[in-house]
Amino acid sequence: MILKNANILVIDDDEDVLIALRLLLKSLVNNVVVNKNPNQIHSLLQKEHFDIVILDIMGAHEKGEPTWKLLFQMLGDYFDNRFGPRWKDEHEAVWNEFEKTYDNRQGHPAAAAA
Repeated sequence: MILKNANILVIDDDEDVLIALRLLLKSLVNNVVVNKNPNQIHSLLQKEHFDIVILDIMGAHEKGEPTWKLLFQMLGDYFDNRFGPRWKDEHEAVWNEFEKTYDNRQGHPAAAAA
């Protein structure tokens, strides 16, 4: 992929982050789509091809789940269907490690203050 041809999706609930990334990236890539609503990830990914997704992983999905869980599930389903069992084992290992790290951070006093 040539960066100049890339389509990038940025999802964050902080408007300042969206503006900053759009300004930073718009001259470097083909297209930058920004969105404040993590609940729209699925529909955005179905409507348009994105080469890169920049995501506020600690944002909350409409069901209260962290946004990264939704994205991991969608990506996992896609790669499981495309690449089969060899991807599935690696995907599950990454998922488990990420979830463990997230759960540890949630219980950490510094995370509650963030």
